[in-house]
Amino acid sequence: MLKNPVVLAGVLAGTVALLLRARGSPRFGIFFRWVPLPFYAYFLPALLTAFGLLPARHALYDTAGAVVLPPCLALLILNADLAALRKLGRPAVGALGLGFAGVMAGMWLAHGLLSRWLPDGAWAAAGALAASWTGGSANMIAVKEGLSAPESAFAPIIVVDAFFAYAWMAFLIWAAGRQARFDGWVAARDAGVGALESAPADRRADGPWAGVPLAAGAVGVLGIWVGRRLGPSLTEGLAAVAPSVAAGFKTTTWTVLTVTTVGLGLAFSGRFRARPERTEFLGNALLYFLLTTLGAQASLGALGRAPAYLAMGAGALAVHAVFLMAGARLFRWPLALVATASQACVGGVVSAPMVAAVYRPTLAAVGLLLAVAGNVVGTYLGLVTAQLCLFFGGRS
Repeated sequence: MLKNPVVLAGVLAGTVALLLRARGSPRFGIFFRWVPLPFYAYFLPALLTAFGLLPARHALYDTAGAVVLPPCLALLILNADLAALRKLGRPAVGALGLGFAGVMAGMWLAHGLLSRWLPDGAWAAAGALAASWTGGSANMIAVKEGLSAPESAFAPIIVVDAFFAYAWMAFLIWAAGRQARFDGWVAARDAGVGALESAPADRRADGPWAGVPLAAGAVGVLGIWVGRRLGPSLTEGLAAVAPSVAAGFKTTTWTVLTVTTVGLGLAFSGRFRARPERTEFLGNALLYFLLTTLGAQASLGALGRAPAYLAMGAGALAVHAVFLMAGARLFRWPLALVATASQACVGGVVSAPMVAAVYRPTLAAVGLLLAVAGNVVGTYLGLVTAQLCLFFGGRS
């Protein structure tokens, strides 16, 4: 069993490098068509741990979560083109917002109904899944670490996230052939979508790219300092006002909130979008490394609880769909817009443009922007969902 931290870090980093190389390979790329890379990044180390090759507990894992997550989250937030998001029309923003509300309400309701079959700490796992379905994998990990969700509650969430993200995508693609019937049912106003199709082009900043990771590192250090130095005092102050809310706040919660908020403030300036593709690659590489450290700590025996979590995910998606259909009926949104917003929630920046293009090729850019908007707010929404689940029937 590997115990040297340098060797262990090298094995996990090498796993990420091999996965990235395999995804871009014509021979092995097919394995990533329906199962996303984060799934492999989590479960391959879990298998190595199950066979006794990796330790289930190691100081490296805790260090990675505390040190790597803040700059990783900052990188992905700084890369968001917020100027483009401001130019999205009201129908798109409304559909996305209703999709967010459906995920949050559905997760809270499903968690409450199934709480007797879920383990302790499932409220935090529900918040992490809501963060993924309103944002992405980075938001999911941020909420998981911010709330110190137990690995026994988190491992099944990876399965649920991967299963439903692609099953839902397949359903939305199937529904594209029935959009004429749906649009007739809601008396859709096509003009609202036409205004969205002029989404702005990607904005890039001048200047050296080296300033981007330096800024992300500085934001990460600030977040760590706030969490460790001010976090306990902030939690005590919050407990005096709202004790039930403070019960779900950890030191890392303040770190995640600080990094997200400061990162958003800097992203509004647009000065950190030099070479955005390079920033995205580095941020995702760090994200996948974090997933390997989480996977190495996972117990595959926890997958026995997956059916309860699958039911929770199905319930959340059902409520999400009801919210969007009600919005489509009320505001006369066409199915193309509803499906694009839904996949931007449940899927992400890769799949949302694909689903949008199936309905209308000119909506692909809108799908991308909606997914980016989810990445911006997903951490906040996941934390709020977790607090709702804890306050209404959760177990610490």
